[in-house]
Order: sequence, then C-alpha cells, then structure tokens
Amino acid sequence: MPPGDYLDDHPTEAWLVVEVGVSSLRYDRGTKAELYAAAHVQEYWVVDVAAAIVTVYADPVGAVWRTMTTHGRESVLPVPGFPDVLVRVGDVLPPLGA
Repeated sequence: MPPGDYLDDHPTEAWLVVEVGVSSLRYDRGTKAELYAAAHVQEYWVVDVAAAIVTVYADPVGAVWRTMTTHGRESVLPVPGFPDVLVRVGDVLPPLGA
C-alpha cells in the first residue's frame, strides 16, 4: 500500500463523535452512547433535530458517561482537543422554519 492511504493515516482514537438523530435517537442515546463511552471517546454529541438541541456526553468511565448536558440553538460548544474551535449549536441544526 502506498504511504498516505487510509489505513496508514487513520487515527487510533476519537476525541469527538457527533450523531444526528431523527429516527435513531433511542439507539444513539442508548447503545451507541454505551459503545462510545467504552471506547473512551472524550465527548459524544447527539443532535436532536426535532427538539433543536445538542446533548453532550462527557467524562466516560467504562460504558457510562459521568456528565450529560443539553444545549439549545444559541449555545456555543468547544471542540475537545481543539480549544480554538467553537461550534454554535444553531449551525448544526436545520434553519428555523425549515
């Protein structure tokens, strides 16, 4: 395989995983949340399109998240591992009235 291919350059850990839930929210908040915690993902964000919120799961221990916070459209979230990168929740949600 030539250098620079996906397998050579693929990261070994994830600092952040984002799921956008429309019909999969139960699965995203249950099974997937447990799997990502067990895999030591630093933060897991679940975007609830219908409720227009992002739930942030943080501080994984085993398959459990110690911290869970909910953020509305005007909230600004820092991206783990990238202190200069901020994400406004409204930027990951559909526009109002859509």
